[in-house]
Amino acid sequence: MSKSFLIIIVSVFSIFTSLSQEEILSFNLDESGSLLKNKDSYSISNNLNGDLCIILAERKEVYATLIDEKFKVRAKIKSDYLKRKYSDILGYNIINNQYTLFASNSRKKKFAAISFNFDTQKTNIQELDFDFNKEKYVEAVNFKNQLYILTATKENALTLRKVDENFKLKTLKTYKVDASNKFQKLLARAGVDKNDFLEFGDFLFAPLQSNVIKIDNRVPNAIEQTANENKLYQKNNKIYLTIDDEDENYTILHSINLETLNFDTFLFEYPKGNIDDFKEYNSFIIDDKIIQLGSSRKEMKIVVKNFEDEVLKDFYFEKDTPISIKNSPIIQDGQTFVPFVNRREMEETSKFLRKASSGNIGITAYKIDGGYSAIIGGFKEIVTNSGGMMMGGVGVQAAPAGVATPTSSFNPTFFSYNNYTSTKSVFFNTHFDSNFNYVEKEEEKNIFEKIDDYTDSIKRITAEDVFFHNKILYLGYYDMREKTFHLVKV
Repeated sequence: MSKSFLIIIVSVFSIFTSLSQEEILSFNLDESGSLLKNKDSYSISNNLNGDLCIILAERKEVYATLIDEKFKVRAKIKSDYLKRKYSDILGYNIINNQYTLFASNSRKKKFAAISFNFDTQKTNIQELDFDFNKEKYVEAVNFKNQLYILTATKENALTLRKVDENFKLKTLKTYKVDASNKFQKLLARAGVDKNDFLEFGDFLFAPLQSNVIKIDNRVPNAIEQTANENKLYQKNNKIYLTIDDEDENYTILHSINLETLNFDTFLFEYPKGNIDDFKEYNSFIIDDKIIQLGSSRKEMKIVVKNFEDEVLKDFYFEKDTPISIKNSPIIQDGQTFVPFVNRREMEETSKFLRKASSGNIGITAYKIDGGYSAIIGGFKEIVTNSGGMMMGGVGVQAAPAGVATPTSSFNPTFFSYNNYTSTKSVFFNTHFDSNFNYVEKEEEKNIFEKIDDYTDSIKRITAEDVFFHNKILYLGYYDMREKTFHLVKV
């Protein structure tokens, strides 16, 4: 065996073993006519009985497959799909063996549902009259196979609704959410950023839209997501809404219990600088802890607290000292002064602080064996020659025309994966043990980067999906050459 051939074999083997993948099942689609290259995949996990519904959608047709808790295919349905205007998938509900996807247009003003009844082998598509009065859609969550929708008013009143068995909205409760300025509002004009210098009339006629981003803290997230001032998390029956109020110098944490409808509010004071006042702040929820970040061009502090506002751990560095908790170089992704070079490394703390603090800062963390992996950094929106906004060199992934796209409402896990693989910023990686003590270790690929290595080794795939089912992370994809859908445990 030649040396070069052996290297190829070892390289291929390393790609497939790096993910530690285990293919759970594969199945064919009952396709007829020309095969479209662009498909989208949606997974609905039945957390009451362990079943799984896989939905593959094209522009006009949809294929739904019901899989039992032992990963045996139980039933399949093929039918027409939703109208093209219903481009955003919001969530789902499950009633017995009927699985329903809910969708909206991009303005969140028109809504529809497509139901797959695996008992009758019938599909039903209907447009829905979701009347939010003078409110606007904010987010949606699923709990016990039911869909809950959050809406808000200009005055920051937050209303929780539930979609009943007849697909009617049932108002559960309205909560008052305080906000000291427009950037802490649950609704905002499209395109407005807190660091923009706005001329009079800029965005005056832009539509109001949700100013909240949904985060799945079980997986890596891009800084561009976690740098948002208003974030929503879900853990079992609890919704956590955090608002970073830089005017009042604290993080506000609102907790909504979906079973009791109780609403609790907690305040966490921001860390203070040793040299001067911090200019930028942000926070992140992980387990029952909150991580707060304060930064300026001179210094940065990271503080870990429990929900009783007790400081468990803190880390500090300033511009003239090395960053003692980083396990990677400082990485800048995006446009550089060198043509065709979109990634560079640096070591100077002063450069990191200057670049991170000139825009929006953020921190993200997720659980790994024995502790947590974290990313700390920032990003800045850049005005391009065409007049558009560019998030530090972010590449925008366009959806296939006429195919609905998953949003952070429907699957924040896949939303994080999509954004993680396409966004750019300045950051460094670090690790903590279960008590948030710093752990020095070599930088290693995270689960999303391993998934990328795996999918890059397969030609002609579409309908990629990354999702949790029964607390385990899976990758789904459609192989266009084999005309089969594959489900891989990662």
